[in-house]
Amino acid sequence: PDLITNGTFSTDSDWSKGTGWEISGGRATHVGTTASNLTQSGVVDAATDYRVTFDQSDDFVSVYLGTPGPNWVLVSNTDKPGTRVIDVTSDSAGDLIFRSNIDGGWVDNVSLQEMLSSADYTVSVRDATGNAVDTGYAGQSGTIALPEFSGIALRTPAV
Repeated sequence: PDLITNGTFSTDSDWSKGTGWEISGGRATHVGTTASNLTQSGVVDAATDYRVTFDQSDDFVSVYLGTPGPNWVLVSNTDKPGTRVIDVTSDSAGDLIFRSNIDGGWVDNVSLQEMLSSADYTVSVRDATGNAVDTGYAGQSGTIALPEFSGIALRTPAV
């Protein structure tokens, strides 16, 4: 599930806007040259893998995860327009933060999703009648080779 509320900026809500940030017309735009943040608070846990997706204009926008300060994780720092899809691990719990000091820089279609690791899956090997043969493969990667089985079922946990 998406951890961001109102990532399409359909309403002027759910985001903390620093000086110069405006939400209108389905996007968040920075107006003026004073550096400031557009923040969605409390969406990031420490030491967690995330996929951050967003569209941006050709104006400079930086994106951070975590608590503002030395433990920020820089996600993106570019002036190239287009859609960004970036996988990143957070260092600290906190926020998703867009920062700009460029007049006219905008972001839209923001999404933040937790990435699952192999430890989040359970592998169960069953015989032809559906009985579990072995289930000791949680968090393992690679190929499972057993002499008799009818298939491998992956169960994805609810996140």
